[in-house]
Amino acid sequence: MRSEPTASFWGTLLYILAGPLLWAVQFTLIYAGHTAACLPAVPETLAVPLVAVPTVAAALAAVAFILRQEAFARALGAPEPPRAAALHAIARIAVLLALVAVIWSGFALALVDSCLAGR
Repeated sequence: MRSEPTASFWGTLLYILAGPLLWAVQFTLIYAGHTAACLPAVPETLAVPLVAVPTVAAALAAVAFILRQEAFARALGAPEPPRAAALHAIARIAVLLALVAVIWSGFALALVDSCLAGR
């Protein structure tokens, strides 16, 4: 009798929290980078790439997760889709919401003047 492989607790937790973790890393990078770019000794032109690059990278990672969700689940040791359909739906919704948050937080780049108050 063959037993099913057990799912990894930490892998499953990382799988479910992939979206919020992705957004948290992007949010931290853009705010830390923007703060560093607004220092007097740093050229103001660095502010745009320091916000745009993490935003585009996080958005692409979220889209990759959505398109290849089963591969990510398998790689992280999460339960297989037929057995845990709700888990996969939660992970997909969390990543979709994180994608909205990534775009929203990066969208400020187009609307707000960089370092206006600090210089």
